[in-house]
Amino acid sequence: MENLNIFITWLSLFSVMISMAIASQNSTSSKTEGQLIVAGDTVQIKHAYAMAQPGFFDESKEDIVLIVTNIPLTDKAIEDLWERNTLVSEGTLKTVEVTINSEQQPISVSVKHPAFQASPSGSSTNYILELKTFNEKTVEGRMYCKNQMEFFDTAYRFDFTFKAEVRRKKELPPPTEEEKATAANSPQAAVYLAFVEAVNAGDVNTLKKVLAADVARELDGPEGKDMLGSSSYLIQAQFEKCQHGLHPQPNGGPFSVFLFCDDALGSNIGVILTQPGAGPGNIKLNDDQIWNQWDTSDRFWQDNLWATDVVNFLWSPSLRYLYVATSGVYGDGGFFKLDLQAHVSECVLPDTSENYFSGLKTGYLTSIEKVDTKNEVITIGIYSYDETRTLIATEDIPLE
Repeated sequence: MENLNIFITWLSLFSVMISMAIASQNSTSSKTEGQLIVAGDTVQIKHAYAMAQPGFFDESKEDIVLIVTNIPLTDKAIEDLWERNTLVSEGTLKTVEVTINSEQQPISVSVKHPAFQASPSGSSTNYILELKTFNEKTVEGRMYCKNQMEFFDTAYRFDFTFKAEVRRKKELPPPTEEEKATAANSPQAAVYLAFVEAVNAGDVNTLKKVLAADVARELDGPEGKDMLGSSSYLIQAQFEKCQHGLHPQPNGGPFSVFLFCDDALGSNIGVILTQPGAGPGNIKLNDDQIWNQWDTSDRFWQDNLWATDVVNFLWSPSLRYLYVATSGVYGDGGFFKLDLQAHVSECVLPDTSENYFSGLKTGYLTSIEKVDTKNEVITIGIYSYDETRTLIATEDIPLE
């Protein structure tokens, strides 16, 4: 038994050594030193990484994202914002992330530390960047705060020097025309296209043919309609689930949402009437049959209240309404109902008359948790947006 324990101990140590070696090979950092001070916690900055990405304002140019940290990062964490946010929420990672444009200006600075209820992000004249080297291979210099900063009553400042090699994601060569044709005619492509068409059409029978047997059986259960409805009408907008681009209404509806995945600046949306001629398409109008809030020269709608820092959004089955849940980090935090025919919006939640509202004074976010098409109900979760993401309340809202 003693020999076995010794063997296990050595095996564990060996595993740790191998893991450290792999991490070192996968994510070599360059030299940096300095401090990040948040709410009195002095953090030693020891690692720097630089990642190239398409320009935020001009994709034909290149931005460099500088990441300085207290701990070494894996390749996955360097390239994946969600992975880094997870490490921050666990209390292990403390970091400053700076996006530098091709004009060598810091266009966005994000400071992440467990003491923040929400991470400060943006630009400020108090952030000073002094570059010594800035080219396609290396970024080197100093970054510091002129004065102590404060965000939601949490004081912070930083001062560090850095030098990092610029990394670039390896891009696969584009497929040839022959490869595209082969893929388009493959059995897998046929199944996928059948799935998409069935979801958009609400065709349960076709869905059963293309889904795995155990999943197909669930379509006959009490949650079947919810599964179908959620897959095509409910769109997730945060972090790795954000799909940048145009999201049309199901069933050939006349509207689309353009979802902007703006990374550290959150997920933001705009509503577009994409119907040719700017008409109502297949939306069933009110008895008055009035359609006078849209025309061919006025077909884009965006309001800071509901379009900023979006968590998720839902098309109504009638296609006349869009429901939007937001976060209070950059946005309002409320849950909104947009009447697409009338071109008006209203904040539905949180209700200031409810007894839980006092618990939301430090900030909140809403999220569409469940869509019950059978009973025509949407379940909304209301959360605090601090590091705990505590569920404060749930509310059921009529689905129209």
